[in-house]
Amino acid sequence: MLKYDDPILIKDGETASSSYTSTAEKTVTKDILNSILPPIEKKDLHGNLWIQYISSKPSTLKDIVNIQEFIDLKLQQLQIRETGIDTNREDLYLQCFNECIRQITINCHERGLLLLKIRNELQNYISYYKELYTSSIAFGIRKNLYFQANLEEQVQRKQNLKKEIQQLKNEYEELQEETTKLQQGDLQNNEKKTLHLKYIDQLNEQIDTLKKSLQNVLSVPNYLKKKK
Repeated sequence: MLKYDDPILIKDGETASSSYTSTAEKTVTKDILNSILPPIEKKDLHGNLWIQYISSKPSTLKDIVNIQEFIDLKLQQLQIRETGIDTNREDLYLQCFNECIRQITINCHERGLLLLKIRNELQNYISYYKELYTSSIAFGIRKNLYFQANLEEQVQRKQNLKKEIQQLKNEYEELQEETTKLQQGDLQNNEKKTLHLKYIDQLNEQIDTLKKSLQNVLSVPNYLKKKK
């Protein structure tokens, strides 16, 4: 999307700046363009170094229309989302923004430098939000892991409490059975005690009766003696 001049071969002992000055007229516009959008250096399969400078040729209306069509086509081909974070969409519009900077810089250097500041500021904001997004995801993951670990602990604790409750219920039922048995035993003991007391009363009555009979028997000889 960003327009560049034809690549230039860098020969041995030659620097990129000397190759540039020897092949093109050094102008203020080209210097500003190269400071805003640095040239690209590549090596071919034979190890030769090639450099490609940003183009200083003004764009036509047709070029602008082609850029718009190219963007729409890429958005469809790559199935780029319209919202949210998407590196493909970000890279695509960054190229478009750089091309706009190039076109404006050719006509007005000051506007191009101002747009460069705006681009850098926007990239700083994007980097900040990316870092914030990454940190929020990491925070969410840590919280989720903590929640999962705590959840497992709570589930285990719940199971232990259920077991403890069941044990207490069993102990309660056993104590209830023992209490019932003891109460039944107390009733039986009370009945036995009542019968025992009745039996003692009967014995006491018999003893009293026998005492009286004995006294009567003993009193007969005395009576006979007195009569003689």
